[in-house]
Amino acid sequence: MIRMLPFAFSLIMIFFAALLIPSFVPQLAGYAHAQQPLVTVQTSADSHDGRFFGESVLQVVVYDPDDDDDSDLNTKTVDIEAEASTGSGDSDTIVVPETSGSSGRFEFFLSHELATTVQPEDLDPLNNAGVEGDGSCTADCAPFVTFGPSGVLDIDSDLYEDVRFEIRVDDSMIVVNYEETLGELSLDRESYGSNSIVHVFVNDQDANLNPFERDEFVVDPDNSPDMDLFELDGGQFADDVTFRETGDNTGIFEGEYELGSAIDADSKSLALILHEKANYDSTLDAEENDSNNTDEVSFTVGNTSGSIGIITGGNNNNSQPQTFDAVLSSDKNSYTIGEIVTVNITDQDANTNSDAIESINIEAFSGSSANDFIILSAIETDNDSGIFDAKFKLGSNTNQSSKTIAATDGDVLTVRYNDSRPTDYAEKVARGEDPSRVFTLQVKVSTDINGSSSIQSTEMAIPSITDAAGHELGNSIDVGQQVVLSTTITNKLDRDQPFLAIVEVRTSDDVTILLEWQIGKLHSNAKSDIAVSWSPTMPGEYTVRAFAISGFTNGDILSHIAESKIKIGIS
Repeated sequence: MIRMLPFAFSLIMIFFAALLIPSFVPQLAGYAHAQQPLVTVQTSADSHDGRFFGESVLQVVVYDPDDDDDSDLNTKTVDIEAEASTGSGDSDTIVVPETSGSSGRFEFFLSHELATTVQPEDLDPLNNAGVEGDGSCTADCAPFVTFGPSGVLDIDSDLYEDVRFEIRVDDSMIVVNYEETLGELSLDRESYGSNSIVHVFVNDQDANLNPFERDEFVVDPDNSPDMDLFELDGGQFADDVTFRETGDNTGIFEGEYELGSAIDADSKSLALILHEKANYDSTLDAEENDSNNTDEVSFTVGNTSGSIGIITGGNNNNSQPQTFDAVLSSDKNSYTIGEIVTVNITDQDANTNSDAIESINIEAFSGSSANDFIILSAIETDNDSGIFDAKFKLGSNTNQSSKTIAATDGDVLTVRYNDSRPTDYAEKVARGEDPSRVFTLQVKVSTDINGSSSIQSTEMAIPSITDAAGHELGNSIDVGQQVVLSTTITNKLDRDQPFLAIVEVRTSDDVTILLEWQIGKLHSNAKSDIAVSWSPTMPGEYTVRAFAISGFTNGDILSHIAESKIKIGIS
């Protein structure tokens, strides 16, 4: 410890010197700054393992923070070395202008000299002046550097032949590879309804040609160039589909195949096979696409129960995908007039697009007035749930615009849904019948004390213990202390409702020692405060209970029991 004291003292002195001597701080800051490279180099291939290929254009951006503090248009010297995989390489030095005054950014582009798909005028550069060769830029343009047998970088490498690039700026260096990537397949889910939309994703940087646009290619089962891209085991492609990049420079392409339209399925289990391509504008017979690499995903159509369903356009009725029966339910078994009814419909066949929230139509009426119904739009709970919800009111008059159905006590509420693809779809189609089937849900309209509706028509808050001024006392008070037991009752109906609120105190032995009540009338969706006075006489643990009934005459329970615990004279 004695030996360390001088060293510790030195550190303290250095710290105070930094505070007291202004010139000391810049020296330290300059020292730390010198340990970090000032210049950074980023490319459009950074998120793709530093690779681009084929007719793709690579964007390169150099950033130098020392050049972002003046309005002059500076330049940066960049050294590029290209090493071809099959022949001689080359190196070159280019001068890159700043994209704009004080930006500190310097941009250029790299492309094979034989690439024709993306031209300089197709790019969206950072450089305000434009790109060399875009037809409008005359000075301070972003360089468009080509490589190949007669390119700016004169290397012995043809289009679709691997090249390694080293890009150096001051003390910074990065490596970028002109090299093929293997395509990968994926789907949005593993199982689909019989008329669902299958979202197919192809992840392949080779098709990402322009880093500033969403590239695309078309898969036509009957025409080149991409008729041979996919193979479908268990079905056939019927329509052409455009695959579009999910965003600028993502390298992920999405196509949507509708079952029964773009895909005819012959089996409930299918396998989709991707044949590797380096050039999506050419057939598999092209030299650059001479690859045996494939990627495969499997999926099923239908659930594990029910009859086999027919897909429109299919030729084999013996092994077709399955369909689903709809299942209807409600949030309660019984409702009273003025309540909101929530209906749930589960039908995976109606979940045709996992990428969108869809809707279906249902009908609802009360009693025997089947002709006096309203049409409701049930909305999917999520974009891939296959579960649809709808809400409506029970009132005195049927009104389509307000989603209200006329009902009286004792009615039976009926909800109807026409399922166009039930599980017996195939059998009905084979017999030449309408394959759709109507599914119904029926619940009671009642104020019966045993029904689930009346007990939920009001809500009682948990009782609180306060003093006469309304200050919260918590759950521990003294013997003989005057307190107020308070709660709030809320009407959950869209109509007035009489009530009798009861506040009760019970001992730990379940003996009632206090029972008070208040009678009132709640307006639609209104609240009312309930309060009773109490002065405990004995120590112990007690339970305060609050609930509501409709009155002394019929005694229908209007709320659940709300409870709170309280300790009297117990520390």
